[in-house]
Amino acid sequence: MRTFIIDTQYLENYGETEQREDLWKSKGGDTYTVTVPDSRRARNQAVAQLVQQLIVNNCSVEYIVRITEVVNDPAGIWDEWK
Repeated sequence: MRTFIIDTQYLENYGETEQREDLWKSKGGDTYTVTVPDSRRARNQAVAQLVQQLIVNNCSVEYIVRITEVVNDPAGIWDEWK
């Protein structure tokens, strides 16, 4: 099994009207932990499922910023995310 930490960024559009241009502001984000079997296909399917759950519309968007594989964690740094 392989574990990945996926960080996202959330943006809101404060300017989306007929009179104003888009004005996107960062509003934080989330961190997701995904554990999948040792195969590239399983990893890609897990990421695709997460992307389908993210918000995308004219008023807000959440997108993936970084995917980090937890390879070796002897100090237990990633334990709080599991």
